[in-house]
Amino acid sequence: MRNINAIIVDDELNSIHNLAMAIKEYAKTITVIGTSQTIVDGVKLWREHKPDLIFLDIEMHSGTGFDVYELAEGLGGKVVFYTAHKKYAIKALKMGALDYLLKPLDIDDLLSLEMRLAEEELDSNVSVKGDGDKIAFPIANGYRYLHSNEIIAVKADRSYSEVHVVNDILVISKNIGIVEEMLKGFEFYRCHKTYIINLSKVVEFSRKDGGFVLLTNSMEVPVSKEKKKGLLRKLNIK
Repeated sequence: MRNINAIIVDDELNSIHNLAMAIKEYAKTITVIGTSQTIVDGVKLWREHKPDLIFLDIEMHSGTGFDVYELAEGLGGKVVFYTAHKKYAIKALKMGALDYLLKPLDIDDLLSLEMRLAEEELDSNVSVKGDGDKIAFPIANGYRYLHSNEIIAVKADRSYSEVHVVNDILVISKNIGIVEEMLKGFEFYRCHKTYIINLSKVVEFSRKDGGFVLLTNSMEVPVSKEKKKGLLRKLNIK
């Protein structure tokens, strides 16, 4: 497995030190390339280094890790929330985070995260097969093969993803970030933190309510402010 570059955004220096030292001592493939104690510097660090993995504290002096996540939308990378508070777990996973680690860090949780990253990379490496226009989605007992033009949209559901096709929804145990990697090279666009759309299935774009697209299956999919310009460019709308 390739080396994974990571950053840590946490307002507690001791917490940063503990996590960084645990990664250095126990993780074989994760390397911490930068740390930040503020939201503004955290977003800047994320933008400049384009890390593969981002560890985010949640409760910070100047806001929350969720604020960092929102401000960094579109910058790429997989997010792991690292916090002492269990109460945010559901919200974190709904936002599309890869994982949720509790303080104080359990080394077994860190190693499980590293193993999961390895498995997801393997899945993404074997996702495209056959004639070059099929994507293999992992299911319970193997893979479900779909042509790219069968897929209308993908919706995040915590650590799972809903793949919407005509008259069916395929639920797979991969988060939307992994599915986004699987769909690279095809005509898809992540128009929102929780949605990927097939550009050929767009029927209408509306600026109402902040912006949304209507798809061929009558789904109305929101378009985030940060993604709107890119989507309009993809749709050749000026």
